Amino acid sequence: MKAATLKICGLSSEEAIDAGMARGIGFMGFIMVEHSLRYVAPDRFAPLARRIPSHIHSVLVSMDASNEALDAYVTHHRPSMMQLHGHESPQRMAEVKARYDLPIIKAYGVSAVADLHAAIRESATVADWLLWDTKRCDGTSGGTGQTFDWSILTSVTIPLPYFLSGGIDAWNIVQATQQTNAEYFDVSSSLEYPKGVKDVGRIHQFIDHYERCVR
Repeated sequence: MKAATLKICGLSSEEAIDAGMARGIGFMGFIMVEHSLRYVAPDRFAPLARRIPSHIHSVLVSMDASNEALDAYVTHHRPSMMQLHGHESPQRMAEVKARYDLPIIKAYGVSAVADLHAAIRESATVADWLLWDTKRCDGTSGGTGQTFDWSILTSVTIPLPYFLSGGIDAWNIVQATQQTNAEYFDVSSSLEYPKGVKDVGRIHQFIDHYERCVR
């Protein structure tokens, strides 16, 4: 099922989770970053994540979080993957990976080939997955709803599986697959109405288009 290559990030409702499960989504992300519109508290994360069967990956998304903050979530419910979306160093990645014994997705904001090379040098021996997102002015990524120049991804050899993120929607997903070698896609803001809230109808529309038009 093609939808198994998709990750819906920023889930916060049972209805959206159930829609994703019904369509065979492979990855579901929950954001523990308090300033995000998609933030879910630890006691809310647990019942949401428990709805997800074991064959679907539940991903806890953090940004420069302390052990105490991560513990508050993991003690409520153990996700199947951790996504680090801040300025985490290789040492910090290794600490999180060892502490929780979970695969690590390291997210990077990119806008040029040099960003890709730097990210690969930093994380290739520590991370299990990479995620390429649109670079913010402060060097971080996520939540912009904007794309970047996807063609840069064909200029380097990427040694780990990766997600393509940043402004992915039903209208550009075909272009994204044609311009890159990406096999996995992270989708968020294009599935929302209002902003910050996943819309069941938009989830189904996106997956319908993806399965009909992509590869």
